[in-house]
Amino acid sequence: MELHFELCPGYLRAVARGRETAEETRSAHQQLFAEIGRHGVSRVLAVALQSRPIFVVESYNLSAVLEQMAAIAGFRLALLSDTPEMFSSHQYVQLLAQQRGLAVRAFRDEEPAVAWLLEGQESS
Repeated sequence: MELHFELCPGYLRAVARGRETAEETRSAHQQLFAEIGRHGVSRVLAVALQSRPIFVVESYNLSAVLEQMAAIAGFRLALLSDTPEMFSSHQYVQLLAQQRGLAVRAFRDEEPAVAWLLEGQESS
């Protein structure tokens, strides 16, 4: 798995390519939260490319990930996928997150995902 982070104006862009296993997913989450803490951001664009969808979400401890998200004031997560299967997986994560009151949305295109991430953000 390749994992790459880029600090963009107003959000952190995280790209995972070739993520196949639950262990790789857990590792990516750990690295993501470390980057969030390092940069002090509350908005994240998570891009999954050429990765396997995971529908058994507890295999990568989604509940703990959602708890970490909830602890970050103003947190927003846009999930971007490159296949219909991954988009369906992201929609499921969106549903579970929204049931907990979290701002998480699945997208197929980057432009609307970034626009949603930056909504309501004060300009500097």
